[in-house]
Amino acid sequence: MKRILTVCPSRGRPDRLAEMAESFYATSSESDLLVIIDKTDTEKVSYRKLKDKFPQLELWENSLTNNSARFNLAFEVYPNYDYYHITNDDVVYRTDNWDKTFIGMLDSRPGIAFGDDGIHSGKCCTFPVISGDIIRALGWLQLPTLVHGLYGDDGWLIIGKMIQSIYFFKHVLTEHMHPMVDKAEMDETYHTTNSKAMYGLDHDEFMKWCAKDALKDIKRIKEYLNAKH
Repeated sequence: MKRILTVCPSRGRPDRLAEMAESFYATSSESDLLVIIDKTDTEKVSYRKLKDKFPQLELWENSLTNNSARFNLAFEVYPNYDYYHITNDDVVYRTDNWDKTFIGMLDSRPGIAFGDDGIHSGKCCTFPVISGDIIRALGWLQLPTLVHGLYGDDGWLIIGKMIQSIYFFKHVLTEHMHPMVDKAEMDETYHTTNSKAMYGLDHDEFMKWCAKDALKDIKRIKEYLNAKH
């Protein structure tokens, strides 16, 4: 077991995942990669074949209905990693030793670290690496009420700022190859997960969390960290 568990849901895009995994393994040494797909995915045979090229990759097939549930199952099964990293199958890792860079900061102070996704320049906490003690304090890796996981990065940005332990590394490029910046073609997965309806559902749930539970979650994190550190 390495120090970081990287969790990546994927659907219908084994070729995109292959590109992500190639860059992931070429640039990291402290991270395990867990990929979660739907067992009804028509491309699941192609996903399985990726194990031939990347034997260290762990592949799960399940029938969970949303990405938040997939992320949180990963934490439930593997609750003892030092760090957890949320990523997508359309990310390309461009910076060598990105994982060591984040660990170097977070070992001295538990918190959240993230790089430049090539789109937001630090304004969104995209693809964060999060101290395991924070996840254990919360009991989840992604806000459980989110349907797809949209606005999850906004949640981590709020948490990081409120605990005064969030770190943006401009020189670490975790590039998001997304259609919004003409770095990918629209496909069925994008159409489904980035629809107006999906954004609306997750936005509503995110705003409910902000209003009702954010401060309680932040208090829980602070108490847990103070007790351990």
